[in-house]
Amino acid sequence: MVLAGAVKALPPAELRRQARADKKSKSASIYKLVGYGRSLDIFLGLLVIASFIGSVLAAYAISWWLVALVFVLSLLVWLKDPNGKSGKVHWSLAGYLAYPADWLLVIMDPLFRRLRMVSRSKPKRPHTRAYEKEDLLALIKRQGTQVDNRISHSDLQTALAALSFADKTVASVMRPRRKVKLVEASEPVGPHLMDELHDSGQTGFPVVKGSAKASSPEIIGILYLQDIIGVTEGGKVSGVMKKPVSYINERQSLSDALLAFSKTRSHLLVVVNNFEEIVGTLTFEDVISQLVGELPDEGFENYDNPHAVAGR
Repeated sequence: MVLAGAVKALPPAELRRQARADKKSKSASIYKLVGYGRSLDIFLGLLVIASFIGSVLAAYAISWWLVALVFVLSLLVWLKDPNGKSGKVHWSLAGYLAYPADWLLVIMDPLFRRLRMVSRSKPKRPHTRAYEKEDLLALIKRQGTQVDNRISHSDLQTALAALSFADKTVASVMRPRRKVKLVEASEPVGPHLMDELHDSGQTGFPVVKGSAKASSPEIIGILYLQDIIGVTEGGKVSGVMKKPVSYINERQSLSDALLAFSKTRSHLLVVVNNFEEIVGTLTFEDVISQLVGELPDEGFENYDNPHAVAGR
């Protein structure tokens, strides 16, 4: 009972990690038993049968109540969780019992292999208990509240974001029209414009023909903040903006948006509805942040300098 409870208390992967961390630990000796696979199951089954027969004979020869008491005590030990705080005695006892069990299995394993060959039954793989994506999402959320969890919160959030990524629409992530800063094509490039663009918090700006306050502005290009750095004063926005303009429907998924960014080589998409009305903008960073969270700004800009990059 002690050995059967111990070998099932932890997944084999966790037992292996604990065994590698300390080769002289109780986990290492128990993990040796797990390596025997179905031979261990046959061995423990034979032990159960032998124990039952021995108990019947002992009850007949000695006293039935004494045997019953020993059985109840053994059952209580077996019901203790070996992986919990109350199961330390169980775990330690299993570690000591693993040594003679390993010695017996070394002798009896050839016979057990013969029995497995005769049965020709394939070992059963444990069921994952997951049938749909919602089951995986629930499992990851439950993992975060597990007491002995060693997976970081950021990794769990990334896994959740990756599973739900395709379910999100462009409309749920985009910058809405009322918050989008539009730039007129005829506007001169200078310190005043640069200050306005910096204060907006955007990195890309739709360029419109005519007035930016029009109810249905005509977008003719995209202006990126980095494109006007170093531009001499006196030039116009129309001279530094990028063409052509790429669009995406607000009802499309983020997977569609990622594909659109890849095909257009653009970093900003103008979002429209079914009536071709402009309802917002979507940047490449908006999409990536749904997978990995907000990208931290470390202040490093010298990506074109191999010496600086190698120093990192």
